[in-house]
Amino acid sequence: MSARDRKPTSRISFDQYDDAVFREMLDLHGYVYMDDVPEGFDHVEFFKAFGELLPQYAGEQIWSVKAEERFEDMYHSLNTRPLMPHTECYEFLGAAPRYLGLWCLVPAEDGGGQTTLADFRPFLDELTPEEFGLLTQKQYEFISADGVRSMDLGRTAVHPMYEERADAPPILRFSYNCVEHQDDPFLLDIRERMVKFFEQNHVAVDIQRNALLLWNNHRMLHARTGYTDARRHLRRVWISDPA
Repeated sequence: MSARDRKPTSRISFDQYDDAVFREMLDLHGYVYMDDVPEGFDHVEFFKAFGELLPQYAGEQIWSVKAEERFEDMYHSLNTRPLMPHTECYEFLGAAPRYLGLWCLVPAEDGGGQTTLADFRPFLDELTPEEFGLLTQKQYEFISADGVRSMDLGRTAVHPMYEERADAPPILRFSYNCVEHQDDPFLLDIRERMVKFFEQNHVAVDIQRNALLLWNNHRMLHARTGYTDARRHLRRVWISDPA
């Protein structure tokens, strides 16, 4: 089954919106896609209902996701190339944003540029107790992608891939290519298995104009398919981990 065949199962149209239903879907599936959003809708205010907006790489609360030719030969969200499965802010100190929010200004007209998502939790059921222990205890050095580093915005942080917390839900941190310790046998094995799991279980979202997508960054892997329509333009916010 191709990525385009696996459509969102957690979808609501704007005219059916109900806050309680939306939050229930977010908790159940880890993400919600809302389409048929009218012109003039205030996406920023909508996302503020789920937590505090966090500063992104250069301190801005709203990140513009639009391809720039200067990044085309780098690994970066600001080009038209595919992105591998990952979580956001793996290279930041402290807790990663709980939620990521996207909305679309200009969709890609070439059938590409889909945001793909997979819930990580079922993958945990496939692990042995020893593997789960390594996932939660081994520390890895995560680094910013080369595209981000080229903007002098790179960061580095050391975390386990799956951080258990006493007073809050666990945090998944994952990047296929932006982590050191490339000679670590467990890392090399587990990342290939995670990517295979993602390929087999993801859903693909074609974000319509004005539509929005919200997901739990502590449990969902996300990626992007490549595209050629450089007019594609999304905006992104990071939303805090609730106290």
